[in-house]
Amino acid sequence: MSTSGARAASLLAAFLGAALWAVGVASAQTYPARPIIMYVAFPPGGVDDAVARIIQPALQNALNQTIIIENAGGAGGMIAASRAARAAPDGYTILLHQDALAAGMTLYRDLTFDAVRDFVPIGLINNAVTTLAARPTLAANNLDELLKWAKEPGRTIKFGHPGVGSFGHLADSLIELTK
Repeated sequence: MSTSGARAASLLAAFLGAALWAVGVASAQTYPARPIIMYVAFPPGGVDDAVARIIQPALQNALNQTIIIENAGGAGGMIAASRAARAAPDGYTILLHQDALAAGMTLYRDLTFDAVRDFVPIGLINNAVTTLAARPTLAANNLDELLKWAKEPGRTIKFGHPGVGSFGHLADSLIELTK
């Protein structure tokens, strides 16, 4: 073998050795190797935040990694969804959202993401019960009575909900539509 051929073979062997070493190092890394950010689509203190904080310890235990909860409320959860969609698709960012994600896709025109294209569902975390509550002096004792009372001439009803596009907002809107 000529000197240049030996040199080329030597370079090739060094290159292959470095490549195999790099592959070995890469394959030795296990997921997750750093903390994971969990975006919560509504502000602290709400149901979504409570769910995140309930599942956080179990996730940290199972993954042996820190889960950082970052509440990004606003626009019916679309702010958090936008942040999560812009994150690197490396498994280190997850989004905890509710049915408002689907509603937001139709309520907001200028979204910077597409929920179907930009997210992969991981799984259902919980089922929640929605409660409609009112002051004790209200003349209605159930939903039928509330709807009848709300339809009386001159009645104005006001609702509190966690944000535009949230389940609470959509449910309240349905009641308003029945007036």
